[in-house]
Amino acid sequence: MLTPREAARLIGISYPTIKHWILTGKLKTSRTPGGHHRIAEASLKPYLDQDNQKSAAESRERSLWGTSMSSSIPQRARLAGKQESSTRRK
Repeated sequence: MLTPREAARLIGISYPTIKHWILTGKLKTSRTPGGHHRIAEASLKPYLDQDNQKSAAESRERSLWGTSMSSSIPQRARLAGKQESSTRRK
């Protein structure tokens, strides 16, 4: 079972798009006891099959863990440094 964010990455669509699909009934989910949506990998098969029929240039296929949080850490540090230096100048 995948979270909506994991499923969106897997099929190469945005998180808001997959949430829309869930809320409109286009994509069936199960709910956790806390009310969160979980998506069976089998539910994504039609979307993955469509993607596999495309050429490599058109493909939206993504790695499940394709987005790295570590890349944003240096950017946050740079932004924090800029904010500090701008407050010192005042």
